[in-house]
Amino acid sequence: MTVGQVILKDEKGKSILDTKAAITSENVGQFRIPAERVEKTAAKLKDMGFAIESKDELGISVSGPEALFKRIFDLSASSACDAKARIPKQLSDYVAGVVIPEAPEFFP
Repeated sequence: MTVGQVILKDEKGKSILDTKAAITSENVGQFRIPAERVEKTAAKLKDMGFAIESKDELGISVSGPEALFKRIFDLSASSACDAKARIPKQLSDYVAGVVIPEAPEFFP
């Protein structure tokens, strides 16, 4: 099972990925996505086969088989944070990017 973070766009096409400034409690509000838009995007992702793990005003955490991430976003767990996701047309108005975080390394 692979888990990924879907970064959302607002109605104007802007996302948290567009800023070079540090994200703080003072400016995070300008990146919030309306709840209806989050829900619509989550429904699209679910229809594509992803499980919705969590969602908030900035993004949606999804999970699914690695093959699903490869087919939809051209990402795999081995490419993790180094690869740029291919966003399919049906999501391009809603999704700015997708990140598969690197798995944590645990030591005894």
